[in-house]
Amino acid sequence: NINTEFNVYEEGGNEVYKIAGKTNSYDTSKSLAMTDASGKVLAYIDQSTMQGQAERITGQTTLHILSADKNTVLATISTKDNLKIPFVQKKLTLVMEDKTYDVSGGRMSHDFKVEKDGKSCAIITKEWFYNTLIHAGHMMDTYNIKIQDKNDDVVMVCTAVILELLYHTDKKSGGGANKYGR
Repeated sequence: NINTEFNVYEEGGNEVYKIAGKTNSYDTSKSLAMTDASGKVLAYIDQSTMQGQAERITGQTTLHILSADKNTVLATISTKDNLKIPFVQKKLTLVMEDKTYDVSGGRMSHDFKVEKDGKSCAIITKEWFYNTLIHAGHMMDTYNIKIQDKNDDVVMVCTAVILELLYHTDKKSGGGANKYGR
């Protein structure tokens, strides 16, 4: 099992969320818990579907963002592209309640837009090397997350973590630091 932790800071530098748990490419029964600054669990990223048979064959996958009690699916994210093919446009679908969003990213998987009916809902940008943090001897990537609707914070931050897990996380490391703003 690999300890994975994402720390989310607001623009002022205060930690507002933490997403943490254990991940393992061979044991997908794990979930990452998202907590607020006081430690209250807000949601879980369910990894149980991350390495299913369909992904091994097609390279596509589906993940769920669950409520704090794990009884309700808050959102589902499905890839439209084959994760194993580098340098292609990245396309995902985010379904939250009765709304469907398009998530698309550049060929290098650093810039993602979350849109509904062509209207921007969030922009998720992986910062390049100059913003990489060193924490406890590990390099940690930094993301800038611009969210239009505060009510979508939990799902959009979880979406950024899922993008990191799908496209960037080295199976041997895990973790990252994120900042977001409105």
